[in-house]
Amino acid sequence: MKVTLMYNLKAGNGSFDLEKAVTSLEELGIKVAAYNTKEKGYKKGIKKPCDLMVIAGGDGTVEKLFRKIVKKQIDILIGILPCGTANNLATNLKLEGDIARIISCWKSGQITKLSVGEFSCGDLKRHFVESVGWGVFSDLIRNKSESKKLSKGKNKMARGTKKLKQLINRGLPFHVNLILDGQVLSGRYLWVEIMNSARMGPGLTLAPSAALDDRSLAVFRVEYGEKEALKEFLEMSEKDPVVSSWSTLKAKEIWVGCTSPPHIDDELFTELPFAGSLVWAKVSLASSWIRIIDTSIHG
Repeated sequence: MKVTLMYNLKAGNGSFDLEKAVTSLEELGIKVAAYNTKEKGYKKGIKKPCDLMVIAGGDGTVEKLFRKIVKKQIDILIGILPCGTANNLATNLKLEGDIARIISCWKSGQITKLSVGEFSCGDLKRHFVESVGWGVFSDLIRNKSESKKLSKGKNKMARGTKKLKQLINRGLPFHVNLILDGQVLSGRYLWVEIMNSARMGPGLTLAPSAALDDRSLAVFRVEYGEKEALKEFLEMSEKDPVVSSWSTLKAKEIWVGCTSPPHIDDELFTELPFAGSLVWAKVSLASSWIRIIDTSIHG
């Protein structure tokens, strides 16, 4: 058996033990090819034939690899070893365990297929795993110099949520035109997220009805007049995980007309100069799937 191990030693609190992981796999007679996702050479590892790819890292690492796998249309089986801070994807999927658990589940053949989102604007196309959005979270990403000051571990999530709350006070209403499977909506909002998963960002459950395997997207919207309610939700989220009470709309194909750039997962989309002019984008699901080992159903 051949395993490609993609790892990020800086994920979360840096607790991933590369040497121990490789040794434990080799003791099982498994041939391991390990790649640091912070180094350029990891892209070659994505194309390398293997029986299983294990991703050891946080949401950013998993999302980066998912996007490249879908873009290159590579059919590969994946095991996720959550080592990050929020671990939104692992939490959404109820994944748990170490590499030995992943290997044992691989042998039993328990597989889950996940959808990946697709953002198209003109001739440009980008993929996303968690969400695409406009408003306060895009402002947080735009403020990179400040966000880099966030501390590590669980406190990083609380600080991220606190920063979002601060940005709400400075946030201005923006107009968005939405067409959800033909249904036309528009309004002045403080925050709009098109969710492929229930959780995003610093562990915020914005769309509890969203699922990575249901072939649909959920639209989370906060109107400008709901500023105080959003601040209260974020204040509660700083202390303990809470579920958003905002209702979401489900759709398979969404058109968005807006005058400001969105974020795509944890990056700001800057390829087109919005400059206050209305730009239309299509948000849907990619035709291909991501196959992962489901470790949630084993005792």
